[in-house]
Amino acid sequence: IRTQIYGAKLFPEKTGELKIDPLHLSATIMNERSGDPFGSFGFRRDAKVKTLSSEEVKILVQPLPETGRDSSFTGLIGRHEFNLQVNSTRLIVNEPLEVKLTVVGGGALENMEAPVVFKHESLEEFESNGDLKIMSADQATKVFDYTFLPKANLKIPASTLRLTYFDPDTLKYVPVELPIEELTVAGGVLKNKEAKPVEAEVQKN
Repeated sequence: IRTQIYGAKLFPEKTGELKIDPLHLSATIMNERSGDPFGSFGFRRDAKVKTLSSEEVKILVQPLPETGRDSSFTGLIGRHEFNLQVNSTRLIVNEPLEVKLTVVGGGALENMEAPVVFKHESLEEFESNGDLKIMSADQATKVFDYTFLPKANLKIPASTLRLTYFDPDTLKYVPVELPIEELTVAGGVLKNKEAKPVEAEVQKN
């Protein structure tokens, strides 16, 4: 009877020939005493400890190709799904802008950093964090939550968030483009209007 009692997924952090050390396991085995008439009923058993060991595993890690690699590469290997959600594209000044980026796949998501979604001098990134949930060795989900705070009137044109993963089957970088709608913020003080002095007449009696 074979039963899996331990499983792990390893991600190489450098190229070249690497090795995985043997896994050692100690188990207690109950043996029935030979010639014992009560052995079949579970009485008078001898216990002994048996140690098992796997073989050393050697792997060859190839470097990632430079061709096709750009700043949008997430560091993820294998197919991944991306989803971007923006709570609103029309806001007023000091109204929080909530953005959520969800990444699903089997890569090293714990090493993936939050990509830049919005960048504007009047849009302050108030908070961003990533929450990782591992379902199995081949499936995990990481959710990046962003909070922005607009400080003035602004308009950011529609754009796309480009994220890339590497496909080991085709040996190519696969880009994914997530559309971002135009963002408009209103309700602030217009800086291009100057205050005019108030003229007053003083009458002398």
